Amino acid sequence: MIKKPNTQFDTYRLSDPVYDIVLRIANEIRTHHNYETGAKIALDNNITLNQIIQKTLKLDIFDIAKLADAMKKLKTK
Repeated sequence: MIKKPNTQFDTYRLSDPVYDIVLRIANEIRTHHNYETGAKIALDNNITLNQIIQKTLKLDIFDIAKLADAMKKLKTK
């Protein structure tokens, strides 16, 4: 028997793997305060800052700014 998701959110999340990557980025920033690792995850998976902003509410504007700085720093290396 196949278990079906019980909400529309579950179905949408399963069809878009970017959510899981954004969740990893947000958790890295919120729990470990490690913006560089979050930026590395984003760049390694070709996730844009816009996608991160659209798919999470866990990061405040300060976190987004620090993540953007870390992503820019890694891109210019």
